Parts: sequence; C-alpha cells; structure tokens
Amino acid sequence: MKPEDFGWASIEGVDPKIYKRAVIGNVPESALPQGTIRLAEPKAYPVPYSFPFVENGWVNEVVVYQALERVNDQIAFWKELYRICAHGAWVRLTSVYHSHIDAIADPTRKNRISERYFGYLSSAGRAQLRRDPFEDEIGCDIYGGVDFETKTIRHILEPEWEGFSDATRYEGLKRDMNVASRIEVHLLAFKPARKEE
Repeated sequence: MKPEDFGWASIEGVDPKIYKRAVIGNVPESALPQGTIRLAEPKAYPVPYSFPFVENGWVNEVVVYQALERVNDQIAFWKELYRICAHGAWVRLTSVYHSHIDAIADPTRKNRISERYFGYLSSAGRAQLRRDPFEDEIGCDIYGGVDFETKTIRHILEPEWEGFSDATRYEGLKRDMNVASRIEVHLLAFKPARKEE
C-alpha cells in the first residue's frame, strides 16, 4: 500500500522537520511518509486518547485509520487531538460506516461513526445542532473548545451500490445496512476555537 491509499496530502519536497505528520491506526510502515510519528501502536486496542509526548500545536496532519471506533473515551480523544494539532492542521479519518455489519458485529468497535457525528466537533456544527429541537444539548456542551471543520465526507460503497444514482445511494445510506463499508472524512483544525453562533 502507498501513502495515497491512506489520504496523506501530497507535499513533494516539504521538509518533514517543518511539516509534522502523525498516524493513529493500522497503517503499514511502507505507507507512512518520511518523518511520520505513530501516536499509538498499529493494532492498539483500545486506542489511546492521551498523547503527552506530543507538544501543543505540533502536528500539521494526522491520519486516523480505522481507529476512532475503538476509542473508549471519544471526548478525551478529540480534546487531546485538538491540543496537539496546529491551526490549519488536517485530520484525515477513515472509519467503518455505522450501518455496516463490520461496525455492528465486531465487539472491539465500540463507537458507530456517521456523518452527524462530526457536527459535534466544530463550533458551527454545534450551533446548528443546538437549533435542532430533538438534540440533547449535553452532546454539544461536552465538545466545547474543540473546533474541527468538516471539509469533505466520502462514502466507500459496497460494489453492488456503485452503479446506482446519487439519489438512490443517498436513500440507501439512510435506510439500508451494508451500503457503505467505510466513511472518509477530512477535518480542518481552527485555533483558537471559533465562537458558536
């Protein structure tokens, strides 16, 4: 596997001493760009949520590969990831999609990840969620101080769904199991956290 397979930004000729990269998850060494540090062992379970060996604002890019669903304390994990990210840092995340059998059947996957999950991680997303009459404000309050804006969300579809229209796929994602096997999300860190409006 190559670095591109895991979503790393292509930064030809950039000094790894200046552009700092980190990884969480089972990414093979051959797919790590030069100078990348591991924040956890490749097959760590549960995935740690404290990285005391990393300075505040040190990381410019983090790949979290099929690890988020195995984190016991989601709130502590995101607050710690935010702490180590520089302003403008990218978090490139791949996770098993919440309605796929792999998310349900594997007992090590404690958290089910969907599109809505990422709304809690940004100031703007929390402000929008607070306007939802069915939203529990506790979820918004506990992520305060973290500000990762969602830039892209991509579903990795099961092969039998590839030929359908976007509208049919969207309906399938809302209604059926095993439409998407994975979700890929790119987040951008804003520091300091913006005010919720």
